[in-house]
Amino acid sequence: MIYLAYGSNLHIGQMQFRCRTAEVLGTSTLHGYRLVFNGVATIEPDPDSSVPVLLWDIKPADEIPLDRYEGYPQLYRRETVQVELNGKTVDAMVYIMNSKGIHFDKENLDTAEPSCSMMFSFLSAIAQDESRSISENVRWGYRERFKRGEYNLGNNRILGYDCVDGKLVPNQDADAVRMIFQMYIEGKSIEEIRRLLTDYGIRTKKGQPLAHNNIMYILQNETYMGDKLLQKQPPKNFLTKKPDERVPYESNYLENDHEAIVDRKTWDTVQEIIRQKKAVTAAVGRIGGRPHFLYGKLYCGECGEPMTRRTLNGPKGIKHKVWTCRGRYEGRKGNGCKLRTIKEDLLLQTIEESIGCEVNAENAAQIQRVVITEDDIAVETS
Repeated sequence: MIYLAYGSNLHIGQMQFRCRTAEVLGTSTLHGYRLVFNGVATIEPDPDSSVPVLLWDIKPADEIPLDRYEGYPQLYRRETVQVELNGKTVDAMVYIMNSKGIHFDKENLDTAEPSCSMMFSFLSAIAQDESRSISENVRWGYRERFKRGEYNLGNNRILGYDCVDGKLVPNQDADAVRMIFQMYIEGKSIEEIRRLLTDYGIRTKKGQPLAHNNIMYILQNETYMGDKLLQKQPPKNFLTKKPDERVPYESNYLENDHEAIVDRKTWDTVQEIIRQKKAVTAAVGRIGGRPHFLYGKLYCGECGEPMTRRTLNGPKGIKHKVWTCRGRYEGRKGNGCKLRTIKEDLLLQTIEESIGCEVNAENAAQIQRVVITEDDIAVETS
């Protein structure tokens, strides 16, 4: 949103203090208005006048402190005006003082009084500072509790656990969690797991069918192997109520904090499968359907990049599959890798000679890593 500033918000330093993500777009002139002071500044229509203004690009997070500072909507209202920016006419939001006064009994303030706007600004600043102080105290309390290994599960929102006397205790949904881990190890996709869980009538704590992100959260949540990571995200900003990436914070990891639902071997196996699938995505991007069973297992021995599968046209237009180093063809010039392209038939033959049987999607899990160099194909198995 483009915000049109006049008066005190022409001061860049003050504006940047209030609105941390706002950016200056440039100066301009608002024609058809004049600047007036009714205790504080506002603008009024006047066809013979103009007002020098500063245009800002503001984000939704900037609107909260800006509304509070301007006393919106009691003291000021928002309007849209047109102004020139870099030779083009653009719409900009501006705060204009309300013409009719509003009386606040508790504070004994009337917005029609010239001094009211200044008092509103003082009260707003005090309220904002109080909110900041409360937020910092709450953060301090959380940090101290986390250091002592104490935490509050809130509304028991972890599937498979109840919070009893401050400790996590497995409940009747623990079997569903074990089922999710086992199905994932068996090779079922997240969508297949989701459908099966829906058919079995397994629901979230809120009674809703489990979605894709719910299942991935379960598979990657260290809570299920008996550990607990406290303070996973940055603390929330006291104004926007969203995690503030600029605030430093310290996580605390509690090992063997409570009874596990899955053992560490199962947990580690699942994390390795997730890591391999992420490697496939990094190598070839997201693929519709199932990727080739060797994706995420083949690596260039020259530069370390994953190998990717391609189709080439051979003699007489016959197509054949080959594997090439991804880094060699990345970008316009690649990374300088000179590893040769290898035919898939030769690659499969070499792998089969190494493992002693035909390689396919069913037994490819035993292949951990295949490193390809100019002179060798090294196969690592489990």
